[in-house]
Order: sequence, then C-alpha cells, then structure tokens
Amino acid sequence: MAHSKEVISLKDISNVFSIFHDGGPEEWKIHNGNLSIKMYCQYLAELISPEFEFFTIELIGVKTLDYKPWEPFKIDHPELSLIDKLNKCEFEIATAELENGEVSVACHEHNSFFGTPGGQIILVADGIKINAQDGKDISIKQLTAICKSYWDNFGKK
Repeated sequence: MAHSKEVISLKDISNVFSIFHDGGPEEWKIHNGNLSIKMYCQYLAELISPEFEFFTIELIGVKTLDYKPWEPFKIDHPELSLIDKLNKCEFEIATAELENGEVSVACHEHNSFFGTPGGQIILVADGIKINAQDGKDISIKQLTAICKSYWDNFGKK
C-alpha cells in the first residue's frame, strides 16, 4: 500500500482528530512503534463511497500515548495494558488540540469502562497516514475537503 509523502506536524495530527469529531476510534493496535486505529466516522466515510463506514489512521513513530480521565477512575483495570483498555472503551471524539507539544484528544466514554464520562487521549507521533475503508490513501488536504463538503451541505438534504 503506497502512502503519500506529506510533511506532517503535530498540529496536522491534531487537525485530523478534530475532523473526526463524533467519530469512534476502535481497534487500537501498536506494531513496530506505529499505532493503527480504525476510525468510525460514517458521515464522512460515506462521502467517499455510500457503503463506507470508517477510515484507518496510522500514527507513525509514536513517542507518547496516554489516557487521562476527566474524573478519577471509578473502575480501574490494572491487569490490562493501555492498548487493551483503549480497545474496551467506546469513545466518541469531541475535540482535539495541540497543547504543550502534545496532541490532546477529548473523548466521551459511552460504555463507562472506567466509570468516567471521558477524558483526554494524549499522543505524540512523527506522522500520520489516513486510508479510506478500501485502503486507498487519503491526504490531510483531501480529508479536509471531504469534511468541508459535509459541513457545507449539512442540513441541505
């Protein structure tokens, strides 16, 4: 699978997560220092093809990955790795921003795995790759245009 050669900043990564507002990150996998996430965001995916429901994003060269709940954990799962914990949560992305050299992704937690309303996923990576459900590369510029098209037409149907 070929990938585009965009120069990516942490601000770009933050913008990608912001574009996936209301999206649900699932199937978190770490392999060789990269983090793969299936990002369910049907309202954007179906603009590529009506049957599409998700994108796959890959964070390249992950330096930091953490989860900071908004409230203390009511339920902790010390036996599980962070990736296992993230895979058990039903998150919905609210916002993302760059803070203190880290991408901070605010997520609501819908299944109360930790017994909290949500928290911040904190990450730092060297880059990001985005693929449509069919595996085709999507540049940040293309993703931004898809998002703009959605919001420009929101409520016009």
